[in-house]
Parts: sequence; structure tokens; C-alpha cells
Amino acid sequence: MFSDTYVRWYEIEHPYSKHDSYSVPEITEIDEAFLNPKTAKILICLTGSTSYASEISTTVDCTYSHTVRILDKLEEYGLVEREKDGRKVNCSLTDDGQERAEALVNFLEVGGESQQ
Repeated sequence: MFSDTYVRWYEIEHPYSKHDSYSVPEITEIDEAFLNPKTAKILICLTGSTSYASEISTTVDCTYSHTVRILDKLEEYGLVEREKDGRKVNCSLTDDGQERAEALVNFLEVGGESQQ
């Protein structure tokens, strides 16, 4: 779904690109997750720490149910792991998730520097 939307946006913004040698890169499902602002905020929130879904939802200003859906998807991708802690579930990044989250933070810091 997102890939089609991105391609349509790109074609509107670059109407002559169909004749150029540049082609729109294929966006994978995991790329879509990183392009979602709430997902990115959740990854950054978990960078170097562990947290409960309720705390994450408050921090990133997202409903609890939406936060849990995003965490489910990130766990499916192998980026987040959850561990039961009594009645609560503690969420943390896997090594792969930590690496990607740090890369995201670095990317955002570079973007912020270029706009100053």
C-alpha cells in the first residue's frame, strides 16, 4: 500500500522521471515501519532502555492499543523482544533493533544539523 502511494507521489513530484535513468527504489515492509513517525519514536524511546507499553504510549503520544500493534510488528521483524514482569510486559530492543534505532537517531541528528 505505502509503496504504491510513494510511487504515485514520486510520479506527481517528478513527472518526467519515467524517462530518466533513475528508478524509484522498492520499499520493503520493514522500510514502511521506519517511515512511520510513531514507529520511529517508539524505536528511539526504547534505545538503550526497557519500558512498558503504557509508558511508551504516553511518551510518544500514542494510544495504548496502537502502541501494542506497533510493538507486535516490531517483534515480528525481530527488532523488539518482550518479557513478562508480573502483570506487565517489559519491552526492549534486540541487538538488531538497537543497531537500527541508533542508525535512525544518527540519521535524524545529521538531518537536524543540515537544517541549522
